[in-house]
Amino acid sequence: MIGKILSINLSRKVGEKKQRYLRGELIADYGLKGDAHAGTKRQVSFLDSGEINRWLRTKRKKMKIFCGDFAENITTDGINWSEARIDDEIIIDNHQPKLARLSITQIGKECHLGCAIRQTLGDCIMPRAGVFARVREGGQIAVGQKIYLIKKNLNIRVGILIASDKASRGKRVDTAGPAIRQVLKNYNCQQKSGPDNVWYNFANYRITPDDKNKIIRILKNWTDEQKIQLIFTCGGTGFGPRDITPEATKKIIEKEAPGLAEMMRVYGANFTPQAWLSRAIAGIRKQTLIINLPGSEKAVRENLKIILPVLPHALKMLSGDTEH
Repeated sequence: MIGKILSINLSRKVGEKKQRYLRGELIADYGLKGDAHAGTKRQVSFLDSGEINRWLRTKRKKMKIFCGDFAENITTDGINWSEARIDDEIIIDNHQPKLARLSITQIGKECHLGCAIRQTLGDCIMPRAGVFARVREGGQIAVGQKIYLIKKNLNIRVGILIASDKASRGKRVDTAGPAIRQVLKNYNCQQKSGPDNVWYNFANYRITPDDKNKIIRILKNWTDEQKIQLIFTCGGTGFGPRDITPEATKKIIEKEAPGLAEMMRVYGANFTPQAWLSRAIAGIRKQTLIINLPGSEKAVRENLKIILPVLPHALKMLSGDTEH
């Protein structure tokens, strides 16, 4: 789910009305710098303008309500917080190398008898429509920045395994791995709100020789021990005597996903007939999807372009969410 920051609201003292600001700073394991509730168990609070507007429509008497009047730290536009669950992730695209990240710790709250908001407005919607979160990674934030609500089961851990004798010996610089990272980062920030939104997090990156047993050991460790949900291998899919990545992948997967490999070959053939020579496969081990990609940066970008749109739904089903 994707929205934007409408207002950043701070109060220096507990019980004081919050003032609106265009910018703010989130501090890891603390909260919003300068706010009285920072450092408490409810570090940062969120409320959406849609809930405020719905509440206003129920009132017979016209009222003027401003962002922060319900004591929320961040007023959003476009996020339905009623769909949030504990441990879901909030990501703010603050245009920095490390995006601001928060984890939801509380849904709503109890409104005490002496609640100043209830006394002033006659009601307080934070107990039923607000959420509270802990800051995991801080940073500067500003009004207008995109904000993402990512379901816990769709926060996808990604592993990138480069199979190359030359790259493993330092005789060739790997450009395919960085290309995957760049494409997925761009996807994160450009996706539109929808039921299959995912967020790709990079959990592991490794270069290994074209050795079948080594590839098998790494893939098993990443799936069984590290619980990485999406693994891209790069290289070793051709006709060369050392090209054994598909064979290593077949050895550990429990189900094949032939449609993904077919999509890549058909699409790649639009650019070069050599795409038909690819022996790449895709398959599933437990709750992990493993996809063989070519070793070249250009081919990697082409292949990802055609399969990326279908991956969120596939990963959602693998996570156990099979509701249609």
